[in-house]
Amino acid sequence: MKKMTVCSALLLLGSMLCWAEGVVLNQVTLSRQGDQVLLALEASDTLVYTAYAGGPGTGIVELVDTALAPAVPPRLESAALEGPVTLEAKGRNVVMAFPLQAGTEPVISNDGRRLVVTLDAPARIILREVEVQFDASGPLVRVVGDNLPSPRVERLSDPARLVLDFPGAVNLSKHGSHFVNQRELYRVRVSQFKLQPSPVARVVLETPLAGEARMESGEEGLVVRLAAAPEAAVEAPRPALPAFSVQEAAPAPSPQEDATKLYEVQTLGRQDIKFTGDPISFNLKEADISDVLQTFAELTGLNFVLDPGVKSKITVRLDSVPWDQALELILKINGLGYVLENNVMRIAPISRLAQEAQQKRQLEKEEDLNQPVQTVIKRLSYARASQIAQNVKKVMSDRGDLFVDDRTNTLIMMDIEKYLPRILNLIKHLDVAPRQVQIEARIVETTKNFTQQLGIAWGFTGQGNTLYGNTTGWRFPNTYDIAGDVNLPTGNPVLDMSFGNILGSFNLDVTLYAAEQDGLVKIISSPRVITQDNLGASIQSGVQIPVQTTSNNTTSVQYINATLQLQVKPQITEAGTISMEINVQKREPLLGLTVTGGTNAPLSTRDAQTQVMVKDGGTTVIGGIYQITDNQSQNRIPFLHRIPILGNLFKDRAIQRRHDELLIFITPRIVKSY
Repeated sequence: MKKMTVCSALLLLGSMLCWAEGVVLNQVTLSRQGDQVLLALEASDTLVYTAYAGGPGTGIVELVDTALAPAVPPRLESAALEGPVTLEAKGRNVVMAFPLQAGTEPVISNDGRRLVVTLDAPARIILREVEVQFDASGPLVRVVGDNLPSPRVERLSDPARLVLDFPGAVNLSKHGSHFVNQRELYRVRVSQFKLQPSPVARVVLETPLAGEARMESGEEGLVVRLAAAPEAAVEAPRPALPAFSVQEAAPAPSPQEDATKLYEVQTLGRQDIKFTGDPISFNLKEADISDVLQTFAELTGLNFVLDPGVKSKITVRLDSVPWDQALELILKINGLGYVLENNVMRIAPISRLAQEAQQKRQLEKEEDLNQPVQTVIKRLSYARASQIAQNVKKVMSDRGDLFVDDRTNTLIMMDIEKYLPRILNLIKHLDVAPRQVQIEARIVETTKNFTQQLGIAWGFTGQGNTLYGNTTGWRFPNTYDIAGDVNLPTGNPVLDMSFGNILGSFNLDVTLYAAEQDGLVKIISSPRVITQDNLGASIQSGVQIPVQTTSNNTTSVQYINATLQLQVKPQITEAGTISMEINVQKREPLLGLTVTGGTNAPLSTRDAQTQVMVKDGGTTVIGGIYQITDNQSQNRIPFLHRIPILGNLFKDRAIQRRHDELLIFITPRIVKSY
């Protein structure tokens, strides 16, 4: 028993020495085993830790007296986890945070220098992409993802569409919409329909064959096949050139989704065209272009019309290239372009098409000259007619004209009839009720004073002569007359004492002075003003001080503002925050303070000028000043004040402390319109 106790004591002592020297975390690894993720930590010595919850869906392991090695990354990620694992040094400890599945807890095992955190990581349900393909039976839609369940299927009408909801799935598709423009399938839309309480990814197929769709489960996801249309239908197929994959905004989220709305980062710039035609192969040498286009017509079912001036030979070798891409390449290298009119594609030289487009524009201008001019009178409600007249003028035709009546705030417009809807639509979007903002500034001034004064005044007189019945007993000097005085009064007299003998030949007078003052002054000023969006406003209150100056025998008076003033110009952003240009001033005369050579009272000035952005109803500090003044002083008699204890009779003491604090708050609120 004693041996075990000694061993335990040695182990405890060793651990304490290790902690004193510090443990170094050398390696952190992430690995997956089945439905679990192992987070392994290896250190230079025994790890001591505490584990606790850091919030919803987050676990924390804090390593005591541990340092991070430079080779350990501060962030680790795994596809099996919903978020990253982070490591951060805080003081002498290392804090590791990791994501947790709802309703699960980590299992932690510690083997001396190695600590393993086991996390439950069930397979995530992810919708990665939706692809549109074609085969002999018609178009098909392939939904690719990880662990996708069987969807909930709903068939809707007006317009006809097939809705597939995947419960528990998160949408990671890069494309929000696929335009197909085929008779069997017009468009496919992909979106995150719901995030809470459980995510739901939605795929919508806009197709008249929603009732005839067949679904097949594959290795990577789901395949939706659309039955071919009846042969009796004589409607020509919609041309599939060019078939682009474009971005479309997902449906507006419900209010419950706003807090967890997903945002997609997009790169501005040119996006490559995605060709979706069936792959074909060509190996042509000096082939006539009319024969090549005839091959495309037979392959795609499109109607081609070749301009008479088009004569060229084609040499090309293509292997498994989408037919729409092949057609565009052939036209481009031969300087040709196309114009799509309904279901007919006309092919001609680019120069001819450009000339025809220019002639068409010129013809439209000539036709406009023959159109009658109509007059429209529009009275504005919110915008000033003179301010928006220039913008309206830019969307009018060459024959259009515009007049402004400032008295009635009315626009008088004269233009061709086909331009009027565009003009009126622009005015509708410009003549809107402006939003208003209420801005409140709060200036808080605090002054704290403390004064303590201690002083003493004392003196004595002594006389010796035969009149008082005492002498020195010497031949010379036989009489004396002596006096002393220490006068260091500070504060108010507290105690007076007088002492003397019966003869009055010796007198001692003592006065003790003491005073202490403690004060707190708090001033709150709160100017408030309401203004419209993007319009400045100002409010001030106070007095004006006349300042008289004389120059060249001429006396002039200038008034200086000693006021509390707030100047602000707000701008409401699309995110609901408020950006403001703010200028706050507080100036007041100091009547008790005089300046040598000056005839007017000086001004105390407190100014703040800045530009900030604050959320609606939020409060922020835009400025602050904290000033401390400490003053200690003594009046004393040289040398005598150094005498222990008795030295206090030859000195006084004064202590003065002053703390000034200034804070300026700003609170904007958007005024709701009802």
